Amino acid sequence: MAAVLENLSSTAVEDDLVDPSRGAAPRGAAPEAAGSPVSVRAAWRDWAWTLAPVVIVALAVLTLFRPTLVHALTEMQGREVVQVIVAVFLAGFLLICLTLQRYLAEAQLLTRWRAAAPGTRERLLDGWGRPSWVLPLLRALGAAETSVVERQARLDAELQALRERLAARMTAPNYLAGTLIGLGLLGTFLGLISTLGDLSRLFEGLTSSSRPDVNPTELFADMVRRLQ
Repeated sequence: MAAVLENLSSTAVEDDLVDPSRGAAPRGAAPEAAGSPVSVRAAWRDWAWTLAPVVIVALAVLTLFRPTLVHALTEMQGREVVQVIVAVFLAGFLLICLTLQRYLAEAQLLTRWRAAAPGTRERLLDGWGRPSWVLPLLRALGAAETSVVERQARLDAELQALRERLAARMTAPNYLAGTLIGLGLLGTFLGLISTLGDLSRLFEGLTSSSRPDVNPTELFADMVRRLQ
């Protein structure tokens, strides 16, 4: 999105993109109007490309490893860590969906603005009833009363602010992705500690095999059962 807006800002100064006195649409073919079949297909395509890998992996895990997953969530020692990992994963998935929805809304405004006639763009922005990150930038593109130098400086400032908003929007998903890695390492560490405890009890039983209350076969069977 930022790359598209940068291209708009450069062509606005060179070609008088939003000068109402020209009475013509921007150079090149006009993009499809919002709500048209093409734009709807494009939105569905964006959702599909974003969510398909996650959905495929989730379905594969539920299909192939469902008993193991249920055991890890309900019965396994240290199941709290597994539950936290699943919760963080779902929270990250939800944040990604919300971020994509916001990006698509911004892209819808941008598409409608580019498809509108130069004389109607200001009314389009005034009637846009939702919060938008690109509104200040589009208003700067339409500020024909200012000089070229002033308008270019304003465009640069708005583009920088837009980049910061886009980066801030991805802060939480990126943080959760790093948290998942840390939780996975923590779960591995706890599993190793649990395994070492089982080995310690096994070796202790083997060294005390002369005791009548210690059965090495039962100790091995208990260890194998824990590892399954």
